[in-house]
Amino acid sequence: MLPFGIAIFFGAFLLFLIQPLTGRFVLPWFGGSAGIWTVCLLFFQSALFLGYSYAHLLNRFLPLRRQIALHLGLLLGALLWLPPVPAAPAITAAAAQPLGSLLKLLVTTIGPLFVLLAATSPLVQSWCFAADKTASPYRLYVLSNLGSLAALLGYPFLFEPGFTRSIQATFWSVGFVAFLVTLIWCTFRLRAAGPAATPAPVAATLADVPVRWRDRIRWMGWAAVGTGLLAATTARLSADVPPIPFLWIVPLTLYLLSFVVTFTARSWYRPRLMAAAMMLLVAVTLDLQVYGTQVEFGQFLGSHLLALGVGFIICHGELYRRRPAPQHLTDFYLTLSAGGALGTLWVAVISPAVLTVDLDLALFWSALILAVAVTVFFRRDLVGVLALWGGQLTALMVAPALRPTEEATRWENVIGVLTTEWLIPTVAGVAVIVLIGLCARRAHTPWRPAATVALAVLPLITGGFYLKSAGSTAPGTVANYRSFYGTINVVDYTFDDPRANHRIMAHGTTNHGLQLTHPDYRNAPTSYYTHTSGVGRAFIRHNQSYGRQLGVVGLGVGTLAAYGMRGDTMRFYEIDPEVIAAAAAHFDFIPNSAAEIEVVLGDGRLQLEQEIRDGHVAPYDILVIDAFSGDSVPIHLLTTEAFAIYLARLAPQGVLAVNISNRILDLRRAVEGNARRHGLFLAHIIDHPERNESWYFGSEWLLLSPDREALESEVITKWTGIADPASLRGIELTDEFSSLLPLLR
Repeated sequence: MLPFGIAIFFGAFLLFLIQPLTGRFVLPWFGGSAGIWTVCLLFFQSALFLGYSYAHLLNRFLPLRRQIALHLGLLLGALLWLPPVPAAPAITAAAAQPLGSLLKLLVTTIGPLFVLLAATSPLVQSWCFAADKTASPYRLYVLSNLGSLAALLGYPFLFEPGFTRSIQATFWSVGFVAFLVTLIWCTFRLRAAGPAATPAPVAATLADVPVRWRDRIRWMGWAAVGTGLLAATTARLSADVPPIPFLWIVPLTLYLLSFVVTFTARSWYRPRLMAAAMMLLVAVTLDLQVYGTQVEFGQFLGSHLLALGVGFIICHGELYRRRPAPQHLTDFYLTLSAGGALGTLWVAVISPAVLTVDLDLALFWSALILAVAVTVFFRRDLVGVLALWGGQLTALMVAPALRPTEEATRWENVIGVLTTEWLIPTVAGVAVIVLIGLCARRAHTPWRPAATVALAVLPLITGGFYLKSAGSTAPGTVANYRSFYGTINVVDYTFDDPRANHRIMAHGTTNHGLQLTHPDYRNAPTSYYTHTSGVGRAFIRHNQSYGRQLGVVGLGVGTLAAYGMRGDTMRFYEIDPEVIAAAAAHFDFIPNSAAEIEVVLGDGRLQLEQEIRDGHVAPYDILVIDAFSGDSVPIHLLTTEAFAIYLARLAPQGVLAVNISNRILDLRRAVEGNARRHGLFLAHIIDHPERNESWYFGSEWLLLSPDREALESEVITKWTGIADPASLRGIELTDEFSSLLPLLR
């Protein structure tokens, strides 16, 4: 049993270590977008399905010795793919077809390695059962998940902060060779088993019942909901949190930990308790989601992760309760992997193609509530019905109390919500619970038709409410856009004073830009780009020059075009084609600008680098770096290599303006590290507008230049000093080494 356990643990460790490692390589090539991890999840789940298919076919059609010979031969051939270092795709392909380019890159670089490693766990479990007919192979599945957890937890705290990407890939290659040696050890144990290593008889714990198609559909459904929740929640968190392996790993860790909790001989899964917790946590999570950045980051993250953990335990607990006999083990895992691929396929491909609004999270939570209700119905579990309704009614009181409001008004807020917004669900829930209680008291059996009514009403009310809330558009919505990079909403806001009317472009909970709609103020710079902001002062500082060359990484609504003057040339770099379309269709900063405006599709850093190679080296008098979606930061724009590219395009007396406004990361330290390395003078400008208008946002900018005189202007020095490079203290991030743990606030 020992060599099989070591092989399964080691294989799972390598399988899940390669996932964040690959993410570190591909992030810079696709703009550091949150959608990258969703597509990576799709690839990993699809490759897992292929690996399990391969294991199932081997186990079904080949005798044991041939299985071993073929699998070891393919693993030896996979050594040709070492080390697992992806090659950068063409810039044009990455910009035009990011999804297809990313999938092609993953398939050709780590595809064979991943598929063969994925097949290891079910294959070795079946080999172990052949060698020892009294052992339960499902215990080895727990060991597999422990190996996966060790890799995921070790990466952000050991591998990422301790080693460069290239060294990590080398370590992984050495580990793959060691894994191959361990697998050969397993084959010797199988030979020692001799004639006993034949198809095993029925296990004593499970009857050898033939697997039916409805069993497979149930397995697939529970698995699809689990991975759908994983992908949708990770995408939602990454919209406002830096899309880095450290934060991708947390939901995936909960996913694997739930298998450890449920796939044991004495499972910790308690259906009724989990059902009540699910109803409570889902309501709180989706309610807080409406308030976006008004919610504290810890509360926002904690609510999503708690709900996600409970959802995983329910999905995987139900899978373990429906597991087949060990003879059908590879069939079981194959079906699970197919469901997992379907869940991520919806989030990564289907939903963005058919929906203009992001309903994924609400959709999968509604599906889970419905699945739990149906399960309770078929089990005729009246206590389960009460648990569902009890959790829902508790949520009606807890969720309003957690909304971002003053402490003195929290419980007044609860009373107001219960008597207005949630009056009908509250009354209906109380009535249903009373009805069930009366029926249970009078009946000889705890199951009555009233329970069926309760189960029919609950998923309809709750699921419909969540979907309606997620799909409803804000008053004044003009248009919705959705792409690989996220969801864009254009919304009009009107006030009693017509001068305050404005239009906003929002990406999730983050504003990309704002334009006043009153004719007298349409060209006024707003939001993070006002005259008192750091970037506004940089443009004012250079107003005396004529024919400026201006570059901006990140388009938004094109607000900075308002600073363009006759004779200027301003070039915007934007990675999301939907942002370009929305800015052109619904905002007119660009057509109203006196400057000549160019918009380039693609990642700003990669496009700047390509222009240098192509000989387009007209120096920029001002280069603005503002491609950050709220607190979600493409870190490849802040590395030492990135700043070398910026300086290659900057005039000797040019100014580099970097927006470092962020709730989660102290980006100032990263920029100061680059300023010290490249010899740049620095001015730090924090803007808190005194005016109370809603179109003026607070911001934090760093202005840098290789020439001190470029920053010595009254509009800058009146508000801040100028720091010499030697006096700066910061952290240097590189493409090879860019752990963000030191930057967390």
